[in-house]
Amino acid sequence: LFGFEAAEVIGWHLSMLLVPSQQKVMEILLRDAEQGRTSEIVRTLGVRKDGGTADLSVTLSPLRGPDGVVTGTCLVARDVSSRRRAEEEADRANRAKSDFLSRMSHELRTPLNGILGFAQLLEMGFDVHRSGGANRIVIGAVGQGNGDAQLLAIQDGVLRMSRMARATGGV
Repeated sequence: LFGFEAAEVIGWHLSMLLVPSQQKVMEILLRDAEQGRTSEIVRTLGVRKDGGTADLSVTLSPLRGPDGVVTGTCLVARDVSSRRRAEEEADRANRAKSDFLSRMSHELRTPLNGILGFAQLLEMGFDVHRSGGANRIVIGAVGQGNGDAQLLAIQDGVLRMSRMARATGGV
């Protein structure tokens, strides 16, 4: 994981395997292990032999002798770089989906509001002869009777989905 041979790190303090900003945290967790407590760092950065870094999840556990006294510390480090990249990609995909839903709801609402408004004018008795027959087209588009409610329900459903996606980070 780190690229070191065992002989190269003998005598090193475990905190030397982490980036400098995380070394103090490691020292605190090592003290916890010395006192018999297991600790975990869910996300940290480790330093490889080549100078690169790796996203890590680290668990420290106390090692006890036959008499129960803590004699050392066991460090288990797992490379979570690929999981972190997958989570970031999923977050980007969720944001793109939310943006799409938001834009789609706006693109639907704008023309449908115009159609709905014109249909309501026709229902209120807009002069059929002056409209040149357009009223039949609009009424047919929104349906007789409850068409306006259906259009509003579609618009509201898309908007609700968009809001839920933004609030929860996904649908």
